[in-house]
Amino acid sequence: MYRSRLPTVALLALSAGLSVAATSEPPGPQVALPRPASFEAAPRDTVRDPFPESATGLVRDLDAWFAMNPKQRLHVRLDRPLYQPGDTVDFKAWDLKARGLEPSGQPVTVQLLDPRGVVVTSQQLVPRQGATDGHFALDAHAVGGAWKVRLTAGDGTHVDQDLVVASFQAPKIKKTLQFARDSYSPSDTVEAALTLERSTGEKLAGKTVTATIQVGGRSLEPVTATTDEGGDAVVRFTLPASLSSPDVLLTVLVEDGGVTESISRSVPVVLNQVHLALFPEGGDMVKGLPEKVYFEATDPKG
Repeated sequence: MYRSRLPTVALLALSAGLSVAATSEPPGPQVALPRPASFEAAPRDTVRDPFPESATGLVRDLDAWFAMNPKQRLHVRLDRPLYQPGDTVDFKAWDLKARGLEPSGQPVTVQLLDPRGVVVTSQQLVPRQGATDGHFALDAHAVGGAWKVRLTAGDGTHVDQDLVVASFQAPKIKKTLQFARDSYSPSDTVEAALTLERSTGEKLAGKTVTATIQVGGRSLEPVTATTDEGGDAVVRFTLPASLSSPDVLLTVLVEDGGVTESISRSVPVVLNQVHLALFPEGGDMVKGLPEKVYFEATDPKG
């Protein structure tokens, strides 16, 4: 049996009622495709399908979770983290249901707490579409420190947002503190020259000051010094014989007219610890070839 192949021109001629001589050629090899024994089964229903039977237990577990955990999502945000006395603290608060994140529709309480945890002022607001905003005015004489804005929901749950109030007073005493040497080692006696004078230029004579020393976060015994007629004094103390860190901080406290002021300086301590780094030119050294190697030596502070 043969299969006829007619070119496109011949097909067009037949459709027009013309006689065309057809050519025949034997067919090519026929390839029988294997028939699969069975088809892959369709995947089973998952919890993403609408109301599958396997989701009944999951829904029951979610109901139990929401019954045992907070039912509301609270969040409060401030316009910035740092304020000064007299500034205005602007805030925005959200109160949403934990399930579905829908507005709770209940009033919320927003409080401003000072560093002691005392409520300075409070506002009760009703969120619209789950959000509300407002502001607190800080007193011009507000104490410095870590304050809080607290958002409390109707069920008693609350969330806090920290802020810092930085109070500043212009110093009344001009202070200078300078070490006698460029560097010190363990067991050395540290000497620092201190000069005190009032903002009017008057030398602060006969004033006893207290110096505290922090060595790696540990406090040494405080030392005292007294200024002479020119407002000068020398603060002396001895470094420990064993130092694991070069972090040594000297702080001098001076009290005048009921106000205590301070000046701090890091003691330039050098330990026998050197970090050495080598840098071959080109990145790698090649055996048998001359190379340039740069080096860098730094102390633990870099």
